[in-house]
Amino acid sequence: MLSSSMRMSLSPEDLRKKLADMVAYVDVEPETALVICGDDEWPGKEMLDVGWVYVAIDGDGYTEAVTVTITREEDKLVIRNIEWGRP
Repeated sequence: MLSSSMRMSLSPEDLRKKLADMVAYVDVEPETALVICGDDEWPGKEMLDVGWVYVAIDGDGYTEAVTVTITREEDKLVIRNIEWGRP
């Protein structure tokens, strides 16, 4: 689901580590991911971008989040950017 540039710079292990680092302050694995909101217009939107989505990542007693930017690449929707952690 990642863009080609993100796939070149982030391995599945890198993604696992970023998630683990984000929730390292608790000893509980994340249990759910839930889309909270999104939009198709925002400052900084690039030509092929179609939207961004704020996703809550919950575990017992905590909530963290990621924001992902979705773009078009070779007629597919892919993740162009991930912002880790709550704003």
